[in-house]
Amino acid sequence: MKILILSDIHANFKALNSLDYEISHAERVLFLGDIIGYYEEVNEVVDYIRSKNNVISIRGNHDNYLWDTPNNLNDAVDKGIQYAKKHLTESNKQWIQNLPFYRIIDCNGLSILMVHGSPWDYSNEYLYPDNPNILKLLNLDYDAIFFGHTHRPLLLTRNGKIAANPGSVGQSRHTKQYACALWWNTETQETDFISRPY
Repeated sequence: MKILILSDIHANFKALNSLDYEISHAERVLFLGDIIGYYEEVNEVVDYIRSKNNVISIRGNHDNYLWDTPNNLNDAVDKGIQYAKKHLTESNKQWIQNLPFYRIIDCNGLSILMVHGSPWDYSNEYLYPDNPNILKLLNLDYDAIFFGHTHRPLLLTRNGKIAANPGSVGQSRHTKQYACALWWNTETQETDFISRPY
């Protein structure tokens, strides 16, 4: 099975739409959270993801800020959250609120953990390459672990296991104006990072 991994859309519908072909043709899509924040196309993005029967989603830290807003957010983050609070439809707010913070799914006999931050802090831990917890990922009892939050792609493999961050759809921080994602073939274990201009 070819699975498409997405994360950190951040209400950027133009970026998300640049991946429409891949999303529509994937057998399964795993979305790792942060559907809102920063940008303003909140309902367009949520409506799009909700309309796709092949997408499995979790909640990110920005999504959670809709109900649990810290006092120390920087201006750009706070502006995006306040916009989403004001403009999201009640149906879309409810859909986001019902998203879990993590999922463990089975795919063709493979166990997959989906988190936004990390297996130890589902929403908030940043797994940058210098984080010591990076080295622990492949020791966990999953065939694959997918995480987001850093907006930067990362891939680890060992003995048939994989841990990966697909990068960000809506606000990539290693390249500008590109929507990033990751293909994973569960049968061959092949991976392919992709980026689409928008």
